[in-house]
Amino acid sequence: MTCFVSSIDAISRWLASHGIDLIFVPVPKMTEVYPEHFIAATPADRIVAPQMRRAIHDLLDRGVEVVDLLPPFLEARKKAGPSLYQFADPHWAWEGQRIALEEIVKRLRRYPVVRKAQAGPHLYRSFVERRDLAAVSATLGALNPEQATRVKPLLTYDVELVLPVGNAPLTSETSPIALAGDSFNNGLEANLSQRLNLPIRDLHASGGSLAPFKDLLRDPESMKSMKVLIYLVSTPGIWEFPSKLPGEIGTFAEAPAGK
Repeated sequence: MTCFVSSIDAISRWLASHGIDLIFVPVPKMTEVYPEHFIAATPADRIVAPQMRRAIHDLLDRGVEVVDLLPPFLEARKKAGPSLYQFADPHWAWEGQRIALEEIVKRLRRYPVVRKAQAGPHLYRSFVERRDLAAVSATLGALNPEQATRVKPLLTYDVELVLPVGNAPLTSETSPIALAGDSFNNGLEANLSQRLNLPIRDLHASGGSLAPFKDLLRDPESMKSMKVLIYLVSTPGIWEFPSKLPGEIGTFAEAPAGK
């Protein structure tokens, strides 16, 4: 169940060979954070996916930097606040994204380019807007009429949106900070730029997988400006992560860990 560990490790070492740091951010499943809604006998520690705990341990042991979101998510769910996940969709809600942003920005502050950007004039402004997300809720159509009636009022909630101040771009192909991964990045990109006060490079694609890394292999020149790549992907997306890695990355998969 943790075969993806060697692949993430190889990608980390490949990026390091190009002077790029990898920060791996696996997003817990809804069932990991709210297990009592899915199973009758919930463990006291709420750890229902021990294989993910093992994987994070193994990645850290190999020197891969990991942002472990499960502890802050479990802590946040103790409070009487909004849900961390959407009510008719497996994706996270804004509250879950906000926690992830805080944890990621903490890591990025060690880079001089980020500290310099954050000390400069504000390039973006954020504002909260109430949105009805029923139209984009993936599982609403699978509910029966009675269930849909109960759920629909819960699909309108606050989201944080970002707009540039002046002509500042939200993304840049030459940004030192890149964000890659799957559809859990949707809505995260602009908010990350706003918190860093720096346009980021957006490499994410729905489904995640190897698509961002294949794009970089096709255009190695575009990697020269990158300092760090944040790879944020939902845990279901990494269980089927391919063990056979393409091109130059594959050579790092064949080398022993730490080499």
